[in-house]
Amino acid sequence: MTDSAAATPNVAVHLERSAARRGSAAGIVSTDGRVLWTFEDLAEAAARLAGGLVELGLGDGDRVLVLEPDPRELFRVVAGVIWAGASVVLPPGSLPLPRALEAAAASRPQAVAASLLLWPAALAYNELRKAPIRVASGSWRFLNAASVQALSRHQPIAPQTVSAQSPALLSFTTGSTGPAKAVMRTHAVLQAQHHALRSLRGLGDTDRDFAGLPLLVLHNLGSGVTSVLAPRGPGSRQYGRKVRETLARSRATSAAGFPHLFESVVNGAGDGDLDGLRSIYIGGSHTRPELLAALKAVAPNAAITVVYGSTEIEPIAAIDAEEYLDLLARSDPADGTCVGMVLDGLDLRVQPHPERPGTSPARRAGGRILLRGPRASRRSGAGEWVDTGDAGRVDRDGRLWLLGRADNAVGNLYPVEVERVVEALPWVSRAALVRVGSSPRTKALLAVQPLQWGSAGARAEQLQRLKRIARERDWSLDDVVLLRRLPVTRGAAAKVDDGRLRKLAATAGLPRSANPTQD
Repeated sequence: MTDSAAATPNVAVHLERSAARRGSAAGIVSTDGRVLWTFEDLAEAAARLAGGLVELGLGDGDRVLVLEPDPRELFRVVAGVIWAGASVVLPPGSLPLPRALEAAAASRPQAVAASLLLWPAALAYNELRKAPIRVASGSWRFLNAASVQALSRHQPIAPQTVSAQSPALLSFTTGSTGPAKAVMRTHAVLQAQHHALRSLRGLGDTDRDFAGLPLLVLHNLGSGVTSVLAPRGPGSRQYGRKVRETLARSRATSAAGFPHLFESVVNGAGDGDLDGLRSIYIGGSHTRPELLAALKAVAPNAAITVVYGSTEIEPIAAIDAEEYLDLLARSDPADGTCVGMVLDGLDLRVQPHPERPGTSPARRAGGRILLRGPRASRRSGAGEWVDTGDAGRVDRDGRLWLLGRADNAVGNLYPVEVERVVEALPWVSRAALVRVGSSPRTKALLAVQPLQWGSAGARAEQLQRLKRIARERDWSLDDVVLLRRLPVTRGAAAKVDDGRLRKLAATAGLPRSANPTQD
């Protein structure tokens, strides 16, 4: 194989380059320490599979739904599809399988590549049954499906020529604020994200990166950095122990993931247990200061960075954990949470929202965070502004401060202000401010998950305490409720699921009172 970088913007050329440079070095390492792929072996496998896929008729931008639980086969197929110039469709991991397949089917893929166990589930959906090309894992052949093994006997081909705007990867948002949305990354977007991540993280050939965010594996493959896969089952009680064992066994030097992953890691860990880590990147949802302090004790040699991004555009901004904590300690909760300077290559605009009842002129002015740039996944034309769905503001030094989801703002009362104050209470595990109902009759609901579910009398006292805080701080809330557990999305992100919380409020008859901040 030859380096095809000069001929095509296909992002697969980065894997081809890594294979030429890193050769037999470990590319992907499993949780048990086995090398699943070296760089050269994966590039060879992708080039052969791509040849077979092209022979089947797959070409520029054709969508291929990939349903493969085995990590070795997953990355073979994903790399092969992109190498062939086609586009990978990954179902949303935050949804149960039926809903994930329903969302994926809406993309109307030209091909489905699935394991034997998942093919029956895929065939339950009309749009997937109609896909003209079927591929099965391993050597299986059934229902006119070509096998990966047979396709991989093809002579290797170079990464196929595509345009910069050809689709390369379709994934989905977590669905924490509504239905999971499809987000398409073109080759140009993936190229821009690749360069931004390389600049941000600065990892090299000697690093072994624990990739708690699955798409980081693709970036690492293109950078020549060894990826260590995360264990499955992020919701299990033993997950933190499994992650720590994986980190130690693999001799990982860096790690990246959602706050929920690192919360599992520090739970039950001792000081210095992860002293081999040199860098930690944490992002994807709100990072609590207690977590950063605990991480510093567990991984004392690691430089910790908090990263802000979204599925539609990433990375957006980053801040050193020490500065993050310092600004939190010195700022008012109404200021929001600082996530640092917007990274190079992006234009930022804060769009004020129309005033709503309950606006207080004393509060910080904020608005929707809009961004544009080469690493923004676009649903329309180039140069369009991408609405992140978040609210924020920019301080006099140019730093971005997050205020929470824009749709949950109550006038100029933003979710982060409320959640920062409430989550600082020693008996609170988690809090969420959401708007419930349909406009113009929406109501503001504060839902709080205590660390322990106490007696009815204890919960009544906690509610009264929350209502007093709301009165003292002039929060315009319609109801305050305690829940045993706030609903969260499935998978590694474990964000508060606003949609399910609203449904829970509706089925429970909430909001229950017109003005709970009054005794």
